Amino acid sequence: MNLKKLIKKHNDFVLGVLILLLGIFLITNKKITGRAISKLGGYWAQPDVYIKILGWGFVFFSGLLILLSINFTMKSKVEKFRFEVSFEAIVTAAVLILYCFIMPAITFFPATFLMVFGLNLLYKRKEAQMRAEIAETGDGIEPEKTNETAPARKQEQKNDWIRGYAISAIYSLCVTTAMWFVFTKILSAVLP
Repeated sequence: MNLKKLIKKHNDFVLGVLILLLGIFLITNKKITGRAISKLGGYWAQPDVYIKILGWGFVFFSGLLILLSINFTMKSKVEKFRFEVSFEAIVTAAVLILYCFIMPAITFFPATFLMVFGLNLLYKRKEAQMRAEIAETGDGIEPEKTNETAPARKQEQKNDWIRGYAISAIYSLCVTTAMWFVFTKILSAVLP
């Protein structure tokens, strides 16, 4: 048996093993939630129950992922391990960490609005880049050919840019308002 071909998707295998370890940690660690808050409400009211359910879900689905990444027939194409971190992933992580620090200072609504607005613009930028790449390679729909002059095209691009910012702002306002409503009215949480 050739051990190099035993795993057909190395990324899936590594992810499956890491999630499996996380699931086992959640199931076996008694210190995550501490002792039961009270015996009121029975078994399902205890906080550690949901952590264990999450852990068992991780174990189950990571086991499936590991099984699907193994090359049982030895005929499948082998995909080697590749670790890529995109610019968007790094910026998203930085924005979420920054959000944790600025939310107590400027309160929930403005901080959440700025976070959603910034992430929305970030991924709109990525979408625009992908569309431009498709247009360059000719793999997608051909861009419309117009007889517009250069100043008219610049004005249209400026209008598209302003429209994009306005749509992102409206979207961010709607998402932030929905989050505020869920947290304050439905879950009765006290937000900073």
